[in-house]
Order: sequence, then C-alpha cells, then structure tokens
Amino acid sequence: MARLGTVRRVREVCVTGASISTVAVSSVPGLIAVRAALGVAAMTTTPGAMALAFRLFTVESLSQVGEWFEERIFAPLRGAENTENVAAAVEAMCRDTVDYFVSRESVCLFAAMTLGQERETFAEVVGGYFTAWVDALAGALRRGGLSDEESTGRALDAVAAIQGGLILARAYGDAATFERIVDRTRQHLRAPVS
Repeated sequence: MARLGTVRRVREVCVTGASISTVAVSSVPGLIAVRAALGVAAMTTTPGAMALAFRLFTVESLSQVGEWFEERIFAPLRGAENTENVAAAVEAMCRDTVDYFVSRESVCLFAAMTLGQERETFAEVVGGYFTAWVDALAGALRRGGLSDEESTGRALDAVAAIQGGLILARAYGDAATFERIVDRTRQHLRAPVS
C-alpha cells in the first residue's frame, strides 16, 4: 500500500514539474535538457500529460522563433527589390543567422522537430518555416537577376548548408565552423552565374 502512495506522489510531482519546466525554460538548449528529463520522468507519469506539456511549450517556442525569422530574415528578403537591396538583404540574412544560432548554442528548434516522435505533430509548421526561408531567399535572388532555376537552387543549397553547418558546429563544439560555412554560403549566393 505504501508503494502505491509513493508512486502517486511521484506522478503528481512529475506532472507538476513538467508544467513548471515548460514555463521556466527559455532557451533551446534548456528545452533539450527538459525533453531529456521529461523523457525519463515519462515512465512515472501519464503519457498524455507529458505529451500535452511538451506540445504546448513547443508550439509557443516554434511561434516565437518563427516570428523572429519572419521579421529579421524573411521579410527583408521579400522586400529586396533590386540588386543592391538583394545584396544587402543576403548580407543581413547571413549576419543575423550567425548571430542568432551562435547565441543559441547552434541549435535549430525547427530542425530538432524533424528528428523525434513529434515530427508528425509539427510537420506542417516545420515545413512552412523552411519553405518560407527558401521561397524568400529564392525570390530575392530572382529579383537580383538570377533565373528561376538558379535562384531556387542557390536558396535550397544555402538553407541546407546553414542547417548542416549547425550540425557540424555542434559536433565540433566550435561556432567558428558555422561562421565559416555561412560565409562560404554568402559568397555562393552573391557569386555571378557561371
């Protein structure tokens, strides 16, 4: 009987702890730590409570990240109307992307959502984020004088290079790796068509 009482108290503490953790975490690395802790705690709580707590936090986090990228990356790319503006928007995209991800320990929340069980839950939001980035960049490159095919190809390459650069920077524990990859990506985006 005492064992059942102990399990009940642990469940109540874990569910409450999950709610507190999801509200208190303010960074992507913190989210990853909470996810790891909650994964262990999930053995002693109801799966629905854990999934709901994580889903609510993740939706809010994805929304905040998406808003930042819309304002700082996508909108300036969409607003670039000539070659000079496109060059400035690409420079700003690269600079702001490096600043953003380096300050967040090279973690992309949207990319992380493609790796776990939550992939199905957030597929539309994550797909929309990457599509918005590629489309905004391709549109800017097109207005900067590249063909449809070349602008789309370079935009896809750029977003893929940035995401791959994040993985390598995390693996190497070296933000300079990411900075070099983004710099080469910037050069490729600005290079004339060969």
